[in-house]
Amino acid sequence: MVMALLAIVRRLALRRFVELDTDELLLPTGFLQFHMARIPYSDITRAWEVGLPFTAVLCIATDERSFDIPSILLPNTKSYIALRDFIFHRQWKEA
Repeated sequence: MVMALLAIVRRLALRRFVELDTDELLLPTGFLQFHMARIPYSDITRAWEVGLPFTAVLCIATDERSFDIPSILLPNTKSYIALRDFIFHRQWKEA
């Protein structure tokens, strides 16, 4: 019950988004996604997708750490697919 209430408050009070910039990806991270991580596209060493029940997770790795972007973080499936395709295309372009 408490976690559900925290999730609702976080969603309403702290509107966090995945942002695609020209040179980097801005991604909410951490407990309740309070922090924003800046991930330069040139730092991405690997990207892959993991399928879970009822959701998919886009995983991005740099030399320093890895990041997970669950599809439920985005407003709809089309947005997730567009993000996934953009990152995969960017990965091949940088290689």
